[in-house]
Amino acid sequence: MGHSLLLSLLMIAITLLVYGQVINHDFVVWDDPLYVTANDRIQQGFDWESIRWAFTTNHGATWIPLTWLSLMLDYRMHGLSPGGYHLTNLCWHLLNALLLFHILRTMTRALWPSFLAAILFAVHPLNVESVAWVTERKDVLSAFFWFATTGLYVRYVRGPSPTKFLPVIVGMALGLMAKPMLVTLPFALLLLDFWPLRRIQTYRSWVPLVKEKLPLVGLAILSAALTLWAQRGVIAAIPFDVKPLPLRLENALVSYVAYLHKLFWPAGLSAYYPYPDSSFPLWQLGLASLTLGGASWLAWRFRQQLPYLLTGWLWFVGTLVPVIGIVQVAGHAMADRFTYVPAIGIFLIIAWGARDMALRRPPFRWGLVSACAAAVIVLSVLSHSQVRHWRDSIALFQHAVEVREDNSLAHACLGAAFLRQGNPIPAEKHLTRALEINPRYPEALNDLGTILSDQGRYAEAVARLTQALALSPNYAEARNNLGLALARMGRSAEAIEQYRVAISLDPRSPKALNNLGAALAQQGRREEAKPYFLRALAIDPGNADALDNLGLLYYELKDYANSRASFERGLRHNAMNPKAFFFLGMIAVAEGRDREAEGYFSRAVKLAPDFEEAAERLREVAARTRRN
Repeated sequence: MGHSLLLSLLMIAITLLVYGQVINHDFVVWDDPLYVTANDRIQQGFDWESIRWAFTTNHGATWIPLTWLSLMLDYRMHGLSPGGYHLTNLCWHLLNALLLFHILRTMTRALWPSFLAAILFAVHPLNVESVAWVTERKDVLSAFFWFATTGLYVRYVRGPSPTKFLPVIVGMALGLMAKPMLVTLPFALLLLDFWPLRRIQTYRSWVPLVKEKLPLVGLAILSAALTLWAQRGVIAAIPFDVKPLPLRLENALVSYVAYLHKLFWPAGLSAYYPYPDSSFPLWQLGLASLTLGGASWLAWRFRQQLPYLLTGWLWFVGTLVPVIGIVQVAGHAMADRFTYVPAIGIFLIIAWGARDMALRRPPFRWGLVSACAAAVIVLSVLSHSQVRHWRDSIALFQHAVEVREDNSLAHACLGAAFLRQGNPIPAEKHLTRALEINPRYPEALNDLGTILSDQGRYAEAVARLTQALALSPNYAEARNNLGLALARMGRSAEAIEQYRVAISLDPRSPKALNNLGAALAQQGRREEAKPYFLRALAIDPGNADALDNLGLLYYELKDYANSRASFERGLRHNAMNPKAFFFLGMIAVAEGRDREAEGYFSRAVKLAPDFEEAAERLREVAARTRRN
């Protein structure tokens, strides 16, 4: 017990040394907006309406209510401070490593191999993506339920009864609500029945063990159905005419070997691996087939002498099946995060293989111990370096471009990151490069259109945004941006139509609601515009543009009380807004309070020295106050 505690503390210390830096990391532009930073439901807080949404939404094209609830709790505690979300991911990963250690030790009563497998899981660079990416909360959270359910299953095996199996069912159900990856858990439990639980002695003994797991298989089927439901009407699964089945099978075959290679030589890791455009070379397919076939033959051949070899190998191969790319979602060929649980199978082989070698070759024991310690140190250093790449979007995707330059997603995400920084020159460069690699990239076309519109190149912007919508007609953000470009060209009627379509596609888009209100107000349709500003503010109470526009609308209606309230509310969210101070000054002038107006105009000019109208008004009220 004492050794187990000391090793647990050692594992915690090493993991914190590797991952502690994440608390200073930022969100990234890739999917973090979808999950947190631009998700108003998450930011609504943890209430009954949010809970209902979590269990009924297909947001993100998957059904993951527990992940949504977890992120809501983080928002309640940390707001939009990214360090809190990263710390939560790290805590789940630490808990997962400790649970794995405990479960392996409980099943095998082998302390050191259990520790080696768990520490490899804790520090391997392939797991960095699952821990350092806020979006992958679903990975670390679902893995916790995977391990917890496995622990409950081990408890059940020691004294089988329906009451002990019920928590196993509940644990798997909860895990599936975090991420559907647990669909392979019944298969993994069968492998544990073979080794180390040794419940399978003959071929016939498989039958009752399979029947025993039928409730878990039923949960897996239900989860698959819910995943298909979540993808309804969402462009998630890539059709076979875009990625043909033969190419998918080739990619799956090669990816298995690529994952193995990265497990033993974790170099060239990237946030995104582009999908091949054509078939793989025959030599590559042949080598992959020989590797997989040979490993499978060895695992079967030595199933009696080295049972952990068969369990570990089939664990790796089997648990990767849902994410190996036969059903292709998104455009990646493979992803580091997909190995978070499957890699445990290889770690089992390494750990128990090292133990067996040490037992059979005592003179090499200390050499093996030194080699294992050196491997853990090297992997920890590599992971620490890999974690640094996740510190922000620019660092992450610059590294991805260094790994492979023809990476359209990496260039597009770099463009989006520079755009959000207000740095349009490198943004345009990377977005243009992304479109050179992949001309059919709606998100890159949308971002490039936004840059062109902001630069006053409206015709080019409209062309790019129209291209984006031709590829993705239900792309609400591109509809809104097209409306904005049209409005800037003076084509207000067309702009209003685009805003209305954008709102029909995304009724909770504060930008589209505000833009439609602004376009209507510009046409003098103020009463028609007002509800759109109010709807935008109901969704995003701190939306500066909507608050300014609503304040201006009330000012034009001479409703000075509501106008003042809107601008003051805006200043509570952004105290550096010269426009708000200017109109508060105008309201004060209208109400005959020149001295107060002078203060407001003075603040506006101080914040924006080139604000000529504010400067002129300041001179006028200053002259009047001097005369009085």
